[in-house]
Amino acid sequence: MKLIEQYLYVIEQNLPYKGREDIISELRSLILDEIEEKYGPEPTEEQVEKAIQAYGSPREVANRYRNGHVVIGSSYTDLFFFINKIILLSLTIAFSVVFTIELFSTAHTTNEFFIRLVNVPLQILTAALSAIGMQTIVFILITRYFGEQQMNFEENWSPKKLKDIEIGPKPNSKLESILSIIFISVAIVVLNAAPEIILLLESSFQLSGITLTHTINVNVLKGYILFISAVWLAEIMYHIVNLLVGVKTKKIALYELIVKAATLILAVIIITDTNLYVGTTSLLGIRAIFVLIAILALIEVVSKTMKFIKYYLLKSYSSR
Repeated sequence: MKLIEQYLYVIEQNLPYKGREDIISELRSLILDEIEEKYGPEPTEEQVEKAIQAYGSPREVANRYRNGHVVIGSSYTDLFFFINKIILLSLTIAFSVVFTIELFSTAHTTNEFFIRLVNVPLQILTAALSAIGMQTIVFILITRYFGEQQMNFEENWSPKKLKDIEIGPKPNSKLESILSIIFISVAIVVLNAAPEIILLLESSFQLSGITLTHTINVNVLKGYILFISAVWLAEIMYHIVNLLVGVKTKKIALYELIVKAATLILAVIIITDTNLYVGTTSLLGIRAIFVLIAILALIEVVSKTMKFIKYYLLKSYSSR
């Protein structure tokens, strides 16, 4: 029954990784047995919806199994992770702004610049670990002394919402999405605030003994910054949606594919724009980085296109 599999799929995304397959197998047996006992071997879709509705929303069901695995009460986990996201975003913005201000207010050598640049994510990580650590202690104490508070954030949940869920590839991990948001945000700030960083990168290559056959025309590059930032912002939006939704629907998968395709197209345009490069048109230089980006984007576009066809188009066609 497709609706049951969709239901179990969403529950699975809210379970701890360890033991989730066993839990889903157990749930599948329990739900099927209950439906067969109550409605017979061939229940209607409406009867299946009623059975699922009585069983509870996917998050409620997942929380029943999480209680024995976590030290923070299941009723507090949404708030806990939401505050974590705010902490990470705030620290990223704060340290990026500080870095940008220092970049323009103080003279730096090339080595000092790169040391400072490397220190930014390290400072964010250190501050985030401290803040999240303190917050974790607070939530553990709240759970310990106040117990579980029965909060129902899904009073209007209905099994009909499951029909938009396609059982496809697993979504990106939440950690991956959070890290992507942080680093892409920093990249956008740095590129827009100081596009000359490309020249420093070229200088570092030359200091290391690598002879570049071309250099970047920064004035031409500035014309691409808006488009690069737009693609990166679209990537950030995908990861934000991944954090909020937790499952990969057909629309989300299509959006991700479009973003990867946009990355590929933009990379190809940058590679082929001869006005962007001063010197010969060989690959030995920053152009090689764009070529690498294009190759990786092409691989992702092909891979995600095949998955989209397999998990969404073919399944939709076969289910008719």
